[in-house]
Amino acid sequence: MRSFNKKDIQKILSKAAELEVARNLDDHADQLTEKELLDLARETGINPESIKTALHSFDAPEFDKSFNWLKGTSRIQHLEEFDVPLESEHTAKVLRLLQSMENELGETELHPKKLDWSSQREVESVKVSLFEENGKTSFTYSSDWTIIKFVAGVFPFILMFMITLVVTKGMGFDKFTSLLFAPIGGLMGLGASCMYLKQRFEKQKERLNTTLEQIRGIFLGSDQEKEMIQIKEDSIDEGQVNNNQQKLRA
Repeated sequence: MRSFNKKDIQKILSKAAELEVARNLDDHADQLTEKELLDLARETGINPESIKTALHSFDAPEFDKSFNWLKGTSRIQHLEEFDVPLESEHTAKVLRLLQSMENELGETELHPKKLDWSSQREVESVKVSLFEENGKTSFTYSSDWTIIKFVAGVFPFILMFMITLVVTKGMGFDKFTSLLFAPIGGLMGLGASCMYLKQRFEKQKERLNTTLEQIRGIFLGSDQEKEMIQIKEDSIDEGQVNNNQQKLRA
């Protein structure tokens, strides 16, 4: 009997849902209200909570998804608002999620109706904030790797500049001609560093998308976050986690 991996299963189920929805849409008007959309989801066997999560994702402002080759993007930021008050249960789940995804406790500041969390590594920093205002919860996320941008931008340029200078001199070119070719080699090194920064940008963007999916699940009542909120006992002090949760309940 044929078997399928998780990726194949997702594609098959997505296609099946797409076909089922297409058949049911033939019996509906060209435009549907949110209530009608939820009713359609029930008819096709789709969890209404998943539809609510998808609706919020659809309406949410998207972060900048384009890598700037000229500047060499080294930062991702995102702001999202949920039409629900910030409860201690939300804060505890978000904190556990962040600690699990970043694989470390990080620094936590707890205030009434507010959470600030940050993770500072040698080459990258991640900052997350939750706060309630007028009965709505705002979620902000930022990831910065400017240090990597500096190292990856400056050193490859200098290295390739010097290598080109030495090679051209070794080939018998005079000093003036070698100096003309050296910047070309430096630009080649800079191009390689931009490729590396682009790769890192895509990786950080994927991590942000995963985080957003789980955060939306927490605030919109979906079960999606249950898969991700698993703290790795071999790398996180369970006692410290429990201590943070006790502070949240206080």
